[in-house]
Amino acid sequence: MTSNNTLIIINSNTDISLNLDNYNNYVYSINNGTLVNDNAISLNSYKKFHKIAFNIRNRYIEFIGNFNQYFKNNYNFHGKNLFYFTDVSTKRTEYIKNYDYICHILMIKNILKEKDINNIIYYNTPDEFINIINSFSNVKKIILKKYFNKNFYWNKIIIRQLIYLFKLLFIKFISSFFFKKKIHIIKNYFFSTYPKNFQFSNHIKYGDFIKNESCYILSFLTDNVHQKINLISFFKIIQKIKKDFNNKYIISDCFINYSDIFFFIKVNFKCLNFFQKKFISQKIENIDFSQLIRCDIKNSYERVTRLSVISLSYQRLAKQIKHKSNFYYYLFEYPYGRMLSLSFTKKNINRIGFQHGPSGYLKMICFLSKEDNQYLYSNNLTPNLIMVEDKISFEIYQLGLFKNLSIMKEIYRLNYLKKINRTNLINNTHLIACGLHDGLMILRILIKSIKANKNINYILKLHPKASNSKILELVRDSKLENLKIADNQIEYYLERIDKVYFSYTSVGNEAAFLGINNEIVYSDFKLNESVFCKEENFI
Repeated sequence: MTSNNTLIIINSNTDISLNLDNYNNYVYSINNGTLVNDNAISLNSYKKFHKIAFNIRNRYIEFIGNFNQYFKNNYNFHGKNLFYFTDVSTKRTEYIKNYDYICHILMIKNILKEKDINNIIYYNTPDEFINIINSFSNVKKIILKKYFNKNFYWNKIIIRQLIYLFKLLFIKFISSFFFKKKIHIIKNYFFSTYPKNFQFSNHIKYGDFIKNESCYILSFLTDNVHQKINLISFFKIIQKIKKDFNNKYIISDCFINYSDIFFFIKVNFKCLNFFQKKFISQKIENIDFSQLIRCDIKNSYERVTRLSVISLSYQRLAKQIKHKSNFYYYLFEYPYGRMLSLSFTKKNINRIGFQHGPSGYLKMICFLSKEDNQYLYSNNLTPNLIMVEDKISFEIYQLGLFKNLSIMKEIYRLNYLKKINRTNLINNTHLIACGLHDGLMILRILIKSIKANKNINYILKLHPKASNSKILELVRDSKLENLKIADNQIEYYLERIDKVYFSYTSVGNEAAFLGINNEIVYSDFKLNESVFCKEENFI
């Protein structure tokens, strides 16, 4: 007897209901939402999902590293292979989805066989995702709702790049009036974006590590990812710098030249081939996943062109540093940090990288392929010395083939925890800590528990740099009296709560440090990058 089993693959931020006749309906979600039909059985499993991720982790790392070969001859970033300045190369998996998608597709391949699926319905599923499944399956497909990637609309790309060009010109012009193009002759230079990562004149990451004989190198203009400057408030930012700092700073934006405008236009045209780049079959478990990477390479177009022009100002600044000195910088794991490594490559400058944030066994930015390791270290795209936060981070970065590692004497960004006084605990008060990209996911997973435990007061701490509109909408629609939005700093709640829920945010590490009861939240569709997510949890 022929089966009549249908698998619905959904990519939706919200729950949906579909008009389906088939009785044997299975649903697999690759996003926050799911199918709420009574006759639909969910096949998502966070345990199987994460088990696959750990099984293929090393193959995935080498798989990504192999794509450098397509950029060796025709593309260069100030003389270096341009691929190494993309988010794909750094495996920034909290931002790009290819690792998640590869694990989903491998899981779906097993489902098609185990459940004897003979129909697949796609709802808002990316074309490359569908094409890869088609490459190993002859199951009949129906596209119920087509996915549109809005990032690839040419008019939007052009507008965003023109806005960035205007920002570059504006910041250069205004900075030249308020700041001097000067170099402080000093032993230690500390890079930072500004105002991001500062509380008044105190740096969140460097903390008390900054001593005498130190000077900040501050940047307003970035790639529009690590910081977005609001031009309307720019004059207030200038006033704040002059008030909070005692002239111990260098403004990197002062080293932008007006000729950089023409360089930016030129590099935009030069990188247009990003959109035509084709790859030879690159496989994991005999499935060609190169389509996913091609899509993510396209997404790197705007960022790579911006990094290329910003690098010029840093190179000019570095040339003015002629004495023996130390250059401290975070983001070394990211394209921005690789650009800084290259820009400040001089014999008299000792480049020292600060671990950007919490490490993790599935945090792919902590891992290099063998080819990455060879190229990055031989081409000065890594620090001379890397300062990691603790023994576990040392183990992870060492496993990830990073070299010249040193453990910090203390985790400077966590120094504020020494002032936490946990003598005023409020029973049954739980904190939900949102990271930069996981807030909506965590709330949707916990919403049933919040409804069921009305005796517990839940406080939702939003990430200050995240886009929180959909989270706030869900809070309003749920109308739960025991769920409130946090309106105080994290220190206030760490002194009072008796439990923390988190996925990968560093608040989880901080709660563990303070001995606060904590619960890691696992997702069915997004891999967990926390250091608490270990392979043995899924055996």
